[in-house]
Amino acid sequence: YKIRIFKQNFRELKTFLIVKKNQKFGYNLEKVRKNGFLSVNSNPAGAEVYLGSQFIGKTPFYNQKVKVGWNQLRVEKKGYRTYYTGVQIKKDKITESFAKMRKGKIADYKKEKNIFLDYNYVDFSVYSLYSIPIFYASYIYYNTKAREIQDKMLSQSLLYNINY
Repeated sequence: YKIRIFKQNFRELKTFLIVKKNQKFGYNLEKVRKNGFLSVNSNPAGAEVYLGSQFIGKTPFYNQKVKVGWNQLRVEKKGYRTYYTGVQIKKDKITESFAKMRKGKIADYKKEKNIFLDYNYVDFSVYSLYSIPIFYASYIYYNTKAREIQDKMLSQSLLYNINY
């Protein structure tokens, strides 16, 4: 038999198979690596770069192979404010980022006005604080509406099943 085995995010396998009575067989599929590339530069140079929580190098660096997807890019250097940004790494594409760093401490940065999202835990905790009550309120509302519709449908279906 000619067989083809495929699964999303795995390399396809095409092969021939001779089947004998009581014979068992198995195949291992190779996972397809999804990588993109990241280039980061900073002013001043020599800053430490983290993608998520993983250290990936010091600036400047070019075309570093990284996993695809959204992630937080953090650039740190002693005596400078930490630079945060979100990056989307796309498969087989180069994502570039430039961090213009400012002298000072991160505590000074937090005191500034008009800073809303800099991709750190403080911002996400604020989002969580607001999103949890909204989520549960909408969950209760939509479940109540769904039950009302379900009850109407149930009562209508019972009327049609009455035997005289």
